[in-house]
Amino acid sequence: MTATAGAIDLIGNHNSEYQVSIRDESFNANIIRGSIDYPETMDLRLTWGRFFDNKLVSDLHESIIVNNRFVSELDISDPAISLVTIDSIDYNIVGVVEDFHYSNFSDDIEPTIIRAYPDSLSRYMVVKVNSNELSDTYQIIKNRWHKLVDNDIYQGYIQAEVFDFYFEEMRGLRNTFLFTASFAILLSAMGLFGLVSLNISAKIKDYSIKKILGASLTHLSKSILKKYLLMWVLASLIGGYLGSVAISSLLSSVYSFHPGVGTVPIILALTVLLLVILITISSQLVKVDKTNPSQTLRLE
Repeated sequence: MTATAGAIDLIGNHNSEYQVSIRDESFNANIIRGSIDYPETMDLRLTWGRFFDNKLVSDLHESIIVNNRFVSELDISDPAISLVTIDSIDYNIVGVVEDFHYSNFSDDIEPTIIRAYPDSLSRYMVVKVNSNELSDTYQIIKNRWHKLVDNDIYQGYIQAEVFDFYFEEMRGLRNTFLFTASFAILLSAMGLFGLVSLNISAKIKDYSIKKILGASLTHLSKSILKKYLLMWVLASLIGGYLGSVAISSLLSSVYSFHPGVGTVPIILALTVLLLVILITISSQLVKVDKTNPSQTLRLE
């Protein structure tokens, strides 16, 4: 499916801010200006009302479309009877669309208005094509541009790439968190390995006596594991919760929208620590099993 529309402002690239008023209250709102077909061409989703209609001349002069945030923040109970004043001209709300990102993800979505303008005032052309035709259509438009305009400057781009810069910023932050978290897990694992090793080594005499009295390696393993698994469970509950809250707070201070910490990273970190405990205890138990109790007690 192919569709075209004109635009003065572009979602994700450029939008204007105007002072508007409703019920005698003034406030600032983002305004995106485009041709009558612009909202549909950009695949905006209606939640109430309708899109602009080519057959209605009034839609070019008296009608606007707003986002959900506009309706909720301004406490509009019935958009159909609400008048919005822009530059001393009253406009009727004919449609409400779902909230959409029009700038950096670190910015909160604010009340946004879409106004229809004649095609003659458009500064950009928006082309909607199927994904399998995207590359070919892009190249055709670029070649046609160079034939019509005698210069090498072509500023066309694919809409999906508009937010690439913001995604790159998020990837950089993700890599920083990943390095910090990996380093923290490594230090924790090293400290845990040393702590468990020293603790078991300090009680080598007790283990040797139990071994002489007939305690099996399985019995020793259970008595040691029980203690450290209890510590691991408590640390998981407390540390997992506090870590999740701390990271979520950090992300919220940077981005208005983020998926949160999630359970996978926390489970992964706790699993690594559990493996360190098991590996450390296993290696120390093997050492205890191979140690001659009589020599250990003589040295003690």
